[in-house]
Amino acid sequence: QNMRAFCALVATSLATSALADVYTYTTKSRNLTNAIPVQFYEATDGGSGFPGGEPDLHGVHGIEVSDGGYVVVGKSNASSDDGDARGLIGMAVGAAVAVALLIAGGLLLRRKLARRAEAADEHEMAKLAPEAESTATTLTTMHKAAIGAVSFFVLAAGMVSGFYGAKGAFIDAAEATKPFALKLDSSGAVAWTWQGSNQGAANAAIRLPSASDGGVDDHVFVVGWTKQGSVGHRSITKLELTSGKEIWTATGFGDSSGSHGAYEMAALSGDGTHVLLSGLQSKPTLDEMAFKSYGNVFEGQAVVSALPASALASATAPSSSDVAWTSTAFGNDYNTAKAIRPVGNTSRVAVLLFSEDHSASVAVIDEASGATEWGPVDYTDLHGEGTDLQVSHNASGIAIVGLGGGSGGIVGRMTLVASSDGTHLWTQSYQAAPDAELIYNECWGAAPMSDGGFVISCGAGIEECGEVSDDTALSNCKAGIGDTRPGAVPRGPGVWNSLVVRVDVDGNLLWQRVDSYKDSDSTDAEMSAGEGCSSAAEWVMATSDGGVAVVTDETFGVGLLRLGD
Repeated sequence: QNMRAFCALVATSLATSALADVYTYTTKSRNLTNAIPVQFYEATDGGSGFPGGEPDLHGVHGIEVSDGGYVVVGKSNASSDDGDARGLIGMAVGAAVAVALLIAGGLLLRRKLARRAEAADEHEMAKLAPEAESTATTLTTMHKAAIGAVSFFVLAAGMVSGFYGAKGAFIDAAEATKPFALKLDSSGAVAWTWQGSNQGAANAAIRLPSASDGGVDDHVFVVGWTKQGSVGHRSITKLELTSGKEIWTATGFGDSSGSHGAYEMAALSGDGTHVLLSGLQSKPTLDEMAFKSYGNVFEGQAVVSALPASALASATAPSSSDVAWTSTAFGNDYNTAKAIRPVGNTSRVAVLLFSEDHSASVAVIDEASGATEWGPVDYTDLHGEGTDLQVSHNASGIAIVGLGGGSGGIVGRMTLVASSDGTHLWTQSYQAAPDAELIYNECWGAAPMSDGGFVISCGAGIEECGEVSDDTALSNCKAGIGDTRPGAVPRGPGVWNSLVVRVDVDGNLLWQRVDSYKDSDSTDAEMSAGEGCSSAAEWVMATSDGGVAVVTDETFGVGLLRLGD
């Protein structure tokens, strides 16, 4: 609660053309042309979109819409307050029962000794006084010990059950997420909010060309998964762009009990006539339904499909009978298809595939049928983990974005391969500071730019210090000194920051910037102590005016960072 009140967003960051200046948190302003103030949003913003509470929002994707505004989507977590209350109640009940046992045990012991005394006459009591006194003393000691032991175990059981009650409720709240959407106008102000009624998550948003949407661009489609009964379904929800009103939610894409599914990404085909969908099916359980920066899915079968745009324009929800084609040609080697993109107007589609052993594989398929043209080709050894896939502006290259090992720690990665046959062209690494031993750099999204380069969205920060063995490095880690250069401002373990990277056609750095969030009255010392808010740049968009918009995930909400290129 203190963190929630403490967090507010200010742009205190830098933009640089040289790595030497990065992570210093000075007030430079390069590449901020056409910028609007950075915004921070919590569930209280937008009012009625979140009935029954104020969930924590976690943004993972967004799109620019026709009115110059944005739609941000993700998942909302219920507050853990109920879990805390459940734990306190459990502990209190345990303590009350223990105290009651102590009182009852004492009364029973006193009554038993009294009855023993009444049963003996005065002669026998006098004769056996020493023995009786000894027996009574022993009896009293034994009963006290027994009552004390029972009371202790009841108290301990109450506290343990209370703790696990709180833990269970917290875990339930963390796992019982719901999809949400947030509409912002061109100035960054909240227009409306929407939250799904069932457990699930929104992993992507799309809109149709006006010609496919009844001649007007007045809807947005939220893609992900939702739970109905005991089944996790691949889902698409249609919302009115002007109000956020839900028109329908489609879930009839073949999922069933013990065979769950989810969509991870959606994109329009090159000619705009179909919506391309990627994700998973046949997942035996609903465990680890985590996507984007929240984790990976290690069960299920990768699946991609194409749905006519006309089916989404309809007033009724589409189902599997409306799907143009579905492909599971990748077999059981891959658990999910993380991303899907049209390769320009070439009638080909690029797919990013994932499994535990092959975490950055790419295939290109035919847009009309889903038949595989080449791949999958695994680039894990060259790249590391793939988190998103984009196609270059001229469609000649396919870019994998993600993270991998390097410079003693974790660095952001981009790998470019030829769209024609998958030939590896280059792999580049990016990091907020020259030494990545303490500062992890993890990239989650990218957008192609008109000059052939890309803009990349990442998170950067010290994860924790438990595995740091060097004494000097450990001291720096605990103090939040991930960057030892003069002018760098410390950020404590667990306090992440948004890292946005701009590269040219060969992946060479043009500029990068790190953004941090803090209250206007807070100090850098408070931020360094871990009293600030974590941030990660989850998704990035090239905007219609030539700028960049970045969706950020915050400690208790979502953020929008608007930049010029």
